[in-house]
Amino acid sequence: MDHGKRVRQKLLNFLDSNIFDPVLEALAQQYSTDREKQMLKDVQEVARYDKDHYHFQLATAEEIKREFIREMAQQESGRIARELQELELPRIHLFKGHFLDLCKELGV
Repeated sequence: MDHGKRVRQKLLNFLDSNIFDPVLEALAQQYSTDREKQMLKDVQEVARYDKDHYHFQLATAEEIKREFIREMAQQESGRIARELQELELPRIHLFKGHFLDLCKELGV
């Protein structure tokens, strides 16, 4: 694997382990109301789409960084961000500093 692919994979691993997978692995049984369970289904659908988007449509580490920054600005005050907060699940903007530090460390 060349350097660019390794860097891209490290960014994807960060996003998967901190943002996407915790949402996708959350269980409906963790929540008591039907409303919360429906919110979980909604945020999991978005997380599944976003994870696939990052993995299969973004070819470089630079594209991943650019998309992360775009999504962070877009999602910070949106419905999905509010639902993630209410469900106590990770939100993209909470990882801004860590992600940008990783990008800097990797030279992205």
